[in-house]
Amino acid sequence: PLQAQDELPAAAFRLRAHQQPVAEAMWCCVPVTLQADRDSAVLLGNEQLSITAQECEVLLADLNQHFVEVGLRFSSLTPQQWLVQFPRSLSLTTTPLHQAQWQDVRHCAVAGVDAQQWRVWLNEIQMLLHQHPVNQRREEHATPPINSLWLWGGGSYQTTVTPSLDIIYSDDALIYDLARTMAVRSEVLPLNVATLPWGKKENIGLFLFDLAALFAQGDYLAGLTILKNWDNRIFKPILAKLKTGEIEELRLITDHYYFVLRSRHLLRWWRRSNNFRTC
Repeated sequence: PLQAQDELPAAAFRLRAHQQPVAEAMWCCVPVTLQADRDSAVLLGNEQLSITAQECEVLLADLNQHFVEVGLRFSSLTPQQWLVQFPRSLSLTTTPLHQAQWQDVRHCAVAGVDAQQWRVWLNEIQMLLHQHPVNQRREEHATPPINSLWLWGGGSYQTTVTPSLDIIYSDDALIYDLARTMAVRSEVLPLNVATLPWGKKENIGLFLFDLAALFAQGDYLAGLTILKNWDNRIFKPILAKLKTGEIEELRLITDHYYFVLRSRHLLRWWRRSNNFRTC
């Protein structure tokens, strides 16, 4: 089973969710934009790229032709979600895309025993993309270039993963894929979670996207706006349900912290509440 320190085998989960065979040495290999600075290269992610199906098809065909003798095989689940199959298993340590966005790639580059081999291949990939006609046309239309690929999410499919949730609500495609592989029902996160069927004694999971990228790029106003939105549509309704006893327990899990709040905790009136500014 997966441990907390293990990397999520996202490629295997996504293939399984799309009912495709899971081959060995499969990794997510996401098309991205790297923005070069004087002494750094910042990863802008791929949500802003708006890659068309035709661009995806052409780029994958040329990448496969270039690496045919090496044995690399590129494919896609959607124009935004690419995969690569290596000719053999590689020992690599990677950083998930959402954690690397708006970061200097030097601080989250691929590491491990076979990292040098990947760097050699990546250098060829970047050279091919740099002069590719697809990017020349994107430049003419003032569209960010597809000038690199971000490797992450390798590993074997974990058949021993046991879900502890009855239903998952999220707006993230990867969360949907994970839920599908574990036979857990998944639906779109509602505008107000007060409308959810809390009284059915189900284990409900709400998955919110990571705000780290917004704060990393300095867009604090957007991050605070999203937090205020979450407070109105998610946190306040949940707190109200806790007070009435409709929800017995709330678990808040982040990358670094784990909090548990039970309905009976709200009855501890003798504990003094601290003002947020003094915490």
